[in-house]
Amino acid sequence: FPQRISRIESMFKSEIARVLIEHQDAIAAGTGGALLTVTRFEISRNLERATVYYSWFNLPQTIPLDQAEAVLKKIQHGIIRELQDRVVLRRFPRISFQYDESFTKAGDIYEILESLKDEESK
Repeated sequence: FPQRISRIESMFKSEIARVLIEHQDAIAAGTGGALLTVTRFEISRNLERATVYYSWFNLPQTIPLDQAEAVLKKIQHGIIRELQDRVVLRRFPRISFQYDESFTKAGDIYEILESLKDEESK
């Protein structure tokens, strides 16, 4: 059973990536050229709920995260409809999108480490 869940998660993640490529122009137009990347996809054991974890790549500092989120919110129903057409399951899960802060936190930690390294070299 865990292998089936893993296969379904993998299938969804690749289909979401394909759908996002098709919507990339709309995403880039509203976010100053940023890329929306799927970091992971998790589905419940009963296949009723699923979460798409995502982050923004190259989001300009002049674009607030709220504005980028609004762009995603505008197209997410279209993304889900396209997934329903592409992924065949007896019961299609209710999908939600969740911002993955781990990449932002990793970038912040990297900057702190770099500044400490610079201070040591002085």
